[in-house]
Amino acid sequence: MLVKELQARFTNLKLWSVLRSTLVVIGIAVCCAMPFFLSLPTPRDAVVLRSATLEEGGSPVREISLPYTRPHATKTLRTEALYRIHFTSNAIPADHPVLFFPAVRQTIDVRLNGIALERRDVSLLTSPRLGDFYAFDISPSAVRKGENELEILHSRVDGWISSYLSPVYLTSYSVFLPYQKLYGFLFEQWRFTSLLLKAMITISVIVIALLRPSDGFSRWFSLIMAFSLALTATQYGCTLAGTGVPRLYYATLQLGTLLIAVVLTLEMAGRKFVRKSLYIALGLPITLLMAYWAGVASGPVIAAIGNILSITAMVAALWIAIAHYFRSRDPIAAIIAIPLVLCLLFGLHDVGLLFGITGGAHMLTPYIEMATLLAALLIITIRLVQSLNQVDSANIRLRRKLDEQESELRLLNEKERRNATHMTLERERDRLMRDLHDGLSGYLVSIMAQTEREPLDRDAIRCTARDALGDLRLVIQSLDLSDTDLRVALASFRERTGPQLHRMGIRLDWLTTEMPVVTGVTPSNALALLRILQEAVTNAVKHGPATHISISATTNESGDAIITVENDVTGSPCPGKGHGLANMVKRARSFGGDVAFSRSKDKARLMITLPPVLRQQPA
Repeated sequence: MLVKELQARFTNLKLWSVLRSTLVVIGIAVCCAMPFFLSLPTPRDAVVLRSATLEEGGSPVREISLPYTRPHATKTLRTEALYRIHFTSNAIPADHPVLFFPAVRQTIDVRLNGIALERRDVSLLTSPRLGDFYAFDISPSAVRKGENELEILHSRVDGWISSYLSPVYLTSYSVFLPYQKLYGFLFEQWRFTSLLLKAMITISVIVIALLRPSDGFSRWFSLIMAFSLALTATQYGCTLAGTGVPRLYYATLQLGTLLIAVVLTLEMAGRKFVRKSLYIALGLPITLLMAYWAGVASGPVIAAIGNILSITAMVAALWIAIAHYFRSRDPIAAIIAIPLVLCLLFGLHDVGLLFGITGGAHMLTPYIEMATLLAALLIITIRLVQSLNQVDSANIRLRRKLDEQESELRLLNEKERRNATHMTLERERDRLMRDLHDGLSGYLVSIMAQTEREPLDRDAIRCTARDALGDLRLVIQSLDLSDTDLRVALASFRERTGPQLHRMGIRLDWLTTEMPVVTGVTPSNALALLRILQEAVTNAVKHGPATHISISATTNESGDAIITVENDVTGSPCPGKGHGLANMVKRARSFGGDVAFSRSKDKARLMITLPPVLRQQPA
């Protein structure tokens, strides 16, 4: 069942892929075929003049029917033909009559009954070589009652291009006005707008290529847009100047553009090509121009070679784009193929018009510009969407990995926290055991030993028990301290020690206001310091015997805290036999401090040095 289900899904996907490809091909074919079947509208409520007589050179006068195409002339660059059309005055509208020629290739001069008519609304970006529309106002003084004669002098400005004359539409200005706007838009505004849009898109593509130097497709795409813009600007510039586009330069520039198109399609398809393709794309047109300048071949021959190479390059680029689309279903390949197909078909159509082989009024190649612009916009949009999709996919992957790593980190942190808590508890348990063993257990053993002696010394037992209780209080007090609570520990020590000394008749002076802040306080460090102070007070009471004890705190030049314990000496010096001072030094050095003891005839002094940050004691 699973195998059959997978086969069914594969078959459905394959059918959908074929259907999609078929729809794309049909859509491209329809778009390419539309200019061959669609025609511009003409005034419906107009008198159409189709019958005319033609006088051309030394040929006899003959009857023709408009539209009429005269083939190209290769021997002479300028020949003229005279068309005569007769119509009655009843056909002329009373309200502002207009003569409208929807399509004329080459130039015409019009006379009505021998009076020259002035052309209206001359387009700036149209060329008589490519095809244009003409409109003439009919002056009432030029109209005769009865039969009128219209003379149309059709002159060639380019002998390589066939001439064409459409039927003449005799209508009123009010009827002609909407058609005038439509034709003006298509023949001038459309081309001017496409030129501006191409310039803007070319600048955008060049900026993208500069910002993404590693993107070969953007680099070649910007180059082909720049060549195409130069080609269009050359054509329109020559038209505005009133001169024809030099075929030699137009052909070589077009060749360079199409050679770059080949490289662009190769880059898109991921094919290997010569790294110096740019030199080929630029060098071949320059070679043709140098051959012309050197007199190797004439201009028409060089132009013909350039056109043949251009068609070859166009076919090669189209083949690569179509093959890449059917291989990878890359939409950019289909988009690139569309203007190439239009360029090929429109180019063949216009070549047929040049030689009078195919019918038609206007050249179609100027209208490839808008298809090129739409293709460029679509390519930029698709690549932008693809880049955004890649960024989104990368973000999703990164977010998924980040969530996984955060989950792992949470587990590790939780595990580490449990381990740290366990280790802390273990360290505190060990520390408490050591503190109780070193302090309280010793006192308890001493009490037990004293209770076994005969006779029983109750005062000694009471004193030992009091010392054991004091040591236990030190341990408990040290448990509830934070990082900077050393002053709190000292204050608690004073509150506990002061009353005891007072009962013993010993005066205690306490001055710790100048003590600097000491950090790094832990229960172990605090307990070690408190035991040093307790040992110092005990020694003062025992070995003094002291009647006055002073505890003060200051700071030295290095920023260390100095706690000084001083007491008076009333008896003769009695050197100690134990290890009290050594133990104090050991405890002080455990947290990075030190202890110094000095004794004179009437005074004993113990100085405890504390660093600004106490060192952590090992577990």
